[in-house]
Amino acid sequence: MKEKKKKVQPGAEAAETAARAGESHGAGGQKKKGRTRLYWTLGVIAAYGISFVLCRYVLIGLHGMKDWPDILALAGAVVLLGALATDRRALSVLTVVGYLGGFAAGMLFGVRGTDPGGGTTSNAWLIWMLVMLLCIAVGILLSVAHSSLKKRRQQKKKSRQTA
Repeated sequence: MKEKKKKVQPGAEAAETAARAGESHGAGGQKKKGRTRLYWTLGVIAAYGISFVLCRYVLIGLHGMKDWPDILALAGAVVLLGALATDRRALSVLTVVGYLGGFAAGMLFGVRGTDPGGGTTSNAWLIWMLVMLLCIAVGILLSVAHSSLKKRRQQKKKSRQTA
């Protein structure tokens, strides 16, 4: 008996083979993605922790603040954990940059003075907070822009497939 061959369009066989290969090895891609996200999360948390230790303990002689670095770090940690949980990379990076960059800006541009009672004052804490808030706001805007662009690309891809 003669065996009938199926008519296969050019390129369809290769696509079918690639699809089967993707089905059998799909779990490996997910493992790699999960591992990459884990490393990213640990790296960002480590960078934030190092920034905190540096600003709070190592450089305390520059600013003399005891509570403010803790308060700001706690607020930043809440934002950072939320960003990491929702996979907002720009927001997580800019939170770390804002904490350390805000500290640097506060130390560079802060003005020291004396209050009427003879105590010292400084506006470095205010500059530190404002720079950090600005960085977080930019991170939120970038994350929103990235997600809307991603949705738009998916819609275009979906419309191409249906057409």
